[in-house]
Amino acid sequence: MNTKALIAGAVCLVVGAGAGYFGASHQFSEEHEFCTEYSGFFDVYTEIKESYLKDISTLNKTRIEEEMVKGFVSGLDDRFSSYRTNEEVETSIVNSAPSTVSSGFSVERDYKTKMIKVVTVEDGSQAEKMGLCADDLITAINGTEVTADNYCDVVEMLLGKDKTHMDLQIRRGSQELAIDFERVNNGEDESKKINSRMLENNIGYVEFNAFSSFLTGGVGYFTDEMEKLENESELKGLIIDLRKNHGGASTEPIAIFDYFADSGSKTWDEDKNGNISEEMFTTDGVEYDMPVVVLVSGNTYSSAEKLTALFQSTKRGTIVGTQTGGKGVYQDQIPLEDGTAVTLVQGYYYVNDVPNFHEIGITPDIVIDMDEELIGTDKDIQLKKAIELLS
Repeated sequence: MNTKALIAGAVCLVVGAGAGYFGASHQFSEEHEFCTEYSGFFDVYTEIKESYLKDISTLNKTRIEEEMVKGFVSGLDDRFSSYRTNEEVETSIVNSAPSTVSSGFSVERDYKTKMIKVVTVEDGSQAEKMGLCADDLITAINGTEVTADNYCDVVEMLLGKDKTHMDLQIRRGSQELAIDFERVNNGEDESKKINSRMLENNIGYVEFNAFSSFLTGGVGYFTDEMEKLENESELKGLIIDLRKNHGGASTEPIAIFDYFADSGSKTWDEDKNGNISEEMFTTDGVEYDMPVVVLVSGNTYSSAEKLTALFQSTKRGTIVGTQTGGKGVYQDQIPLEDGTAVTLVQGYYYVNDVPNFHEIGITPDIVIDMDEELIGTDKDIQLKKAIELLS
């Protein structure tokens, strides 16, 4: 149901609007249920209407509605569910689009100046090469003045095809600058999410920073890294480092695990009604028949925990590190009719016969506590233990 219609309808019901206003009886029933369960809201509404200094008819009703819905979703007490206003949805669109992601900058509305502000510029990015800096204010694009009030238009103007140009007028402090900005529209470099190297005693090391949004692309990068390692030397063992991996594509873990295991394992997602989706199985044949150690930490979440559970439940690998983060749920962003969006947790992850690990995490086979700042340094005792186990 449209969120604004829900709230507006509920208010109208309380102040005496007839049932005919709501149309179908099912909709009326939902409105009545809302009014009954959240009657405290209407008590506050009445007090504000009668006692508040200002005339509430002059207030920004959109802003009030947005804050009300944010509060409702926040009240779910679920850190993985959220509500995005129209503005936040638009900001997400422009800042996650290939032409801005790969060009290395992000923007937001600046309410102090009522202009569009550059928030971040990544080191070595196209944006930095083109001369953009954090806190720059974009005053015009291709000769058209832009402000926070026409943010939707700014979104469309910033996006574009690879190797196309846009003329940016920038205000930097007291300076007014002109930048002929060339877009770089290559998308996010998925290969940066995985890297590998050969360690001592012919032990391979593969680090996943995240799982690709594109199943075949992510698995393809993994097999590329494995091929590099195998071409360098005959592998006696493999370390898979998931200590900085917050997850990603939920189907990717079993697709990767399938290279190490025969048939008999599966992963699936299940909602509150028992509906199953994303069900996947391992297949016959083992591509990489070698001992494996998986490194995990409190920053190992979601799909990374799926892969951890696959190796542990089948005893195909040894898990080393600290308790994982415990995100055993999946969520989806649902667009609403007014341009806003709500992200809601919709179900649980499952791996073989492993109990769901949400808010619990996965306990390693070998627990080694270590300051996470030491990961990748000479004092990385978790990595040293992994090497010891495979040597």
